[in-house]
Amino acid sequence: MSKSSSHHNPLKVFVNDSYSKPKINAETIKKAVAIARAIEQSADLRRVLELNDPASSPEALHEAIAALESFVDPAYLAAIRSGNPRGLAASNGLGWDPDLYDMVVNSTAGILSALRQVQGGDFVAASLSSGLHHASPASGNGFCTVNSLAVVALIAARQGLKVAILDLDAHCGGGTEAFLRKFPDLAEHISHIDISLSPFDRYEPRRSGSCLEIAEADTYLESVRDALNTLSKMGPEIVLYNAGVDIWPRVAPEVVASRDRMVVNAIKNVSARCVIVLAGGYGADEEIIPLHVGTLTTFAGVQKREHEMQLALERLASQFSCSHCGSKLVPVMYGYPVGEAIWEQVARGEVVLGGCMRSPGADPLSICLNCGREQFE
Repeated sequence: MSKSSSHHNPLKVFVNDSYSKPKINAETIKKAVAIARAIEQSADLRRVLELNDPASSPEALHEAIAALESFVDPAYLAAIRSGNPRGLAASNGLGWDPDLYDMVVNSTAGILSALRQVQGGDFVAASLSSGLHHASPASGNGFCTVNSLAVVALIAARQGLKVAILDLDAHCGGGTEAFLRKFPDLAEHISHIDISLSPFDRYEPRRSGSCLEIAEADTYLESVRDALNTLSKMGPEIVLYNAGVDIWPRVAPEVVASRDRMVVNAIKNVSARCVIVLAGGYGADEEIIPLHVGTLTTFAGVQKREHEMQLALERLASQFSCSHCGSKLVPVMYGYPVGEAIWEQVARGEVVLGGCMRSPGADPLSICLNCGREQFE
């Protein structure tokens, strides 16, 4: 699934104006475009985060509509489109707006586009989608309109992928659990791991496949660590990360950053791919935008290191041929191998692991797999 390029491979972030188009003044709806604007205005962020419009291809919107129609109650979708009956149309708790359905379609297309991006080889991709995990198949709830997080998980499971939903929003994801219970055959391929600081939208976990804990703020990272150990045992291929930063201000910004570093390392260790969505985060732009961007850049940094290591190995391999038999020399890599791409290259015979440290002059830089000759310079 790996891919290479002569340029750095930035983290693809899917968003467009429709994400924030409804005239509803709430962070859940307005922050997507605010975060995108912050990325656009920073040269440093643009080097590691690349904004993409999920609606640039009409097929992406058609796919999103088909996914919604497969798993969301048709009466609820009709209410979001028309505004009637008003109680159902505004069941998200924020109110109804004529642009609400367009927001949902584009946001869903963004998450599906991020899924395709990681299926194509990237370690991580993101959609600036929020207002997801409290919505059930038949209604909204808790500032959430349509649960595209659950919808895309079901789509991935239908494609034969082993999926984990890692929900670290401050609140429980009862709407997600409702989707998984409605579609039990597909839910057999989906794990739901939910660490919360609030009992809002609490549910009774299923006997297998779901894990819920209401954590305490002072031991939050320990709870996340335990949850990630559970994730590792499940061995998913795709992790959908509901990366809520609404754990702040219950915990410090440094705890949010530590949590995200733990998550990215755990996902790398199981050789999975990750799709990030924003989830909760409430407050002034200058307070919540840095937290959300911090999540994205934490993942982007790991992808950058993996990509740069791959390019370095490719450059090294292309520079040498064996002086004895003329075959291509394979580079020897020292240090801890980071990322699935390295192990794939080892399996293909494109790189050899040389151990934790290299002693100059004593350990080779490259080796010929044809005749076994080593090169030290």
